[in-house]
Amino acid sequence: MWSVYMSGRAATQYQVVFVTGAGYLSHWCGVSESLYQIVKHMAEPLLVVTSGPNGLTQRLAEQELPVAVLPFPVTLFRGLRSRSLKDKARFLYLYFRYSSQLLRLLVRHRARVVYASDGVSMVLASLAAKLSGAKLVLGIRGEPGTGLHWSLALRLSDRVVVLSRELRRKVLATSPPRFYNSLLSKVVVIYNGVDIESVAMRSQGSDSIRTALGLNQGDILVLYIGAFCPHKAQLEFIKQVLPCFYEYWQSEHRVHFAFVGSAKSDLDKQYEAMCKRATLDLPYKERVHFVGFQQNVWPWYAAADIIVLGSRSEGMPRCVIEAMASGKPVVSYAVSSVKELLQDTGAGIVLPQGDATGMADAVARLSRDEDLRAAMGERGLAFARTNLDIRSIAKSYEKLFAELM
Repeated sequence: MWSVYMSGRAATQYQVVFVTGAGYLSHWCGVSESLYQIVKHMAEPLLVVTSGPNGLTQRLAEQELPVAVLPFPVTLFRGLRSRSLKDKARFLYLYFRYSSQLLRLLVRHRARVVYASDGVSMVLASLAAKLSGAKLVLGIRGEPGTGLHWSLALRLSDRVVVLSRELRRKVLATSPPRFYNSLLSKVVVIYNGVDIESVAMRSQGSDSIRTALGLNQGDILVLYIGAFCPHKAQLEFIKQVLPCFYEYWQSEHRVHFAFVGSAKSDLDKQYEAMCKRATLDLPYKERVHFVGFQQNVWPWYAAADIIVLGSRSEGMPRCVIEAMASGKPVVSYAVSSVKELLQDTGAGIVLPQGDATGMADAVARLSRDEDLRAAMGERGLAFARTNLDIRSIAKSYEKLFAELM
């Protein structure tokens, strides 16, 4: 069954219901932050439905925003690929039980639009939404998926929300040919958002960070922000990029690298340990810092001079839009959306995936050129104020939902 947390008096109607929480939301991450900011800044309250207690559920409950928990172990989707009839039967039983509970919730609150944050959530929500008469919106917050459940999600959706023009092109390019024409009008672009107004207030304390890391006046701080996991590729950055930086480390400029983030799963904790061990063989290893997860990351952006991103894949990297909102230049590999954010705006430097030498050279170039860092930071901040403010993003979602009602 579900439990619902309300702000003040319980509402009887939520015209919009968010269904989310599949898999990656088991801990707080960039996706969690993005969804939380959207929900927080909507003019009218909406109900969020998660598949289990997680970071997003907890944050919404703490803020007394409406949230419901409908348990569904998303790992059961593996049963669809299993040859075992028992696994398939168990999946179908739990799926129909989940759908009946969600249907009662949608009918009870007279929902007219259901937004699913990913393909798995879309499959979970589709039956109940269709039976209730609600419109379906699929959110694609990363690289487009493949397989039966993605094709089904695209076909069932009334709208598809992607985070950038590049992701829109990818969705259209990878969609089944028979869906292409219908998707042209379905797929809309709405960026991730940042609470621009709160950045300055939440950025206090940057001087103490630089002091704690042992930086002197004129030293350069480079941040790599993200949870430790293979697709974030911190290990490749340490092994491939930092050795290329050796000659510059010997120059008159002192450059420090700080990794902000921590591992969540046991497997990722092993990966984090490998990253730390890899720095032991580096010259100037005392200038490489692992500072763990930071609840308030804004002082770290304020303390930094350059932000780097070496991920293998992303949707719209939250660290990039947060860096832009902080007025900091970014050096990144060409993962999804960064050309649109950085190269097209002049807010950073984008390199081919895996170009370690190019990454090191770009960081060195920015480290030497204070004026270039400032110019890129100003262009990024101007773009963020115009295009990434969470209040404007929330209004875009409100307009989309209103069109479907």
